[in-house]
Amino acid sequence: MSNALLLRRRMMMSDNNRPDYLKFTAQENGCTVTLNKVGNLTINYPTEYSVNKSAFVPYTYNTVVNIDRGDTIEWRRAKGYDGNRFSYNTNNYYYFVTNGNLTLQGDITTLLACNGNTNTINESAFAKLLEVSNNPNLVAHFTIPTSVTSIGNKAFINNTCYYGELVIPNSLSVIREESFRDVGNNNSVTNVVIPNTITSIGSRAFMGISCGNTLNIPNSVTTIDSWAFSYAKFTGSIVIPDSVTSIGAFAFANTNTWNGTLKLSDNLTVIEQAVFQSCSNLTGELVLPSGITNIKVDAFRGCKFTGYVNIPATVINIGVRAFNSCTYISGYILNSALPPTIDDTSLSASSTIPIYVPYSADHSVLDTYKTTRGWSNYANYIFELNENGEIPE
Repeated sequence: MSNALLLRRRMMMSDNNRPDYLKFTAQENGCTVTLNKVGNLTINYPTEYSVNKSAFVPYTYNTVVNIDRGDTIEWRRAKGYDGNRFSYNTNNYYYFVTNGNLTLQGDITTLLACNGNTNTINESAFAKLLEVSNNPNLVAHFTIPTSVTSIGNKAFINNTCYYGELVIPNSLSVIREESFRDVGNNNSVTNVVIPNTITSIGSRAFMGISCGNTLNIPNSVTTIDSWAFSYAKFTGSIVIPDSVTSIGAFAFANTNTWNGTLKLSDNLTVIEQAVFQSCSNLTGELVLPSGITNIKVDAFRGCKFTGYVNIPATVINIGVRAFNSCTYISGYILNSALPPTIDDTSLSASSTIPIYVPYSADHSVLDTYKTTRGWSNYANYIFELNENGEIPE
């Protein structure tokens, strides 16, 4: 049976006699587990461990614990010590090293305070705790209980061994900067559940997360900060709910695994720099919000949108390379009599794509576009819509 199946089976089992400590289980003989630390940790947080549910004993860091098939090691913070952080920062941290095939599961907060202070997971609390480079055969899954009301920046960064569904507890309202950056590897995160209590997703919060599933952003979210989902390995479509009023630069950039369509919030007024840059497999028709005013540099560069892009009359600026390398676009429809500001490279690279502008009886709008800086480069391919605002046959 695979490690993944074993983990799923063990996750369905419960032990009514003991709390859900963080537990390693050996899947073969000759496994080892070690807890090491790196850097200059100014505060020491002792831990205790138990082999096969024996009494917990103090752990001396860098001690190798040997277990055979079916054996378990449980970890918790030593009693009498309080606090809400396990590691100091991303340069001073504790980390597990394992050899052999093992699974890990349990409540991650058992490595925090043993005196009940588990409602806060501070900055970098579990940074780099479970990295693939130190645990090449470990299948690790931990839970974040609903008692947690705050998770700090970088709390789980670089936990690349993580496997299974990542559930953000509904006791949270904010996902902070880099909280889950680079979690998982090779699509080992099977699903990410963001509850409808979340209102803000911080910068780089899920950057580089390796999830082989679609992303569901709940309609409670109002703000998605810069780089929040950049380099993430999600699939399917990107659906930005209408509750979202602000998306930061590069928020979804540089990910070729999105392979569906893009639905934008109707309440966006600005498309920030490179928000969807190099989402090279996003396809389908792009519908811009009716109140958009500014499409910034590289906003949609390299996407595979099809059909016509309808530019609302509210748009006053289209940034450098905003639609550059969008080679599947059929053309552009402008709705303002006053040409938005553009650069020579704002539109797709092909200068033969038709551009349609509003009808005017004296053709003054057409003439204005053809003679305006930036637009004049496309003068031979700028045409009028008919009197009904439609593309002429």
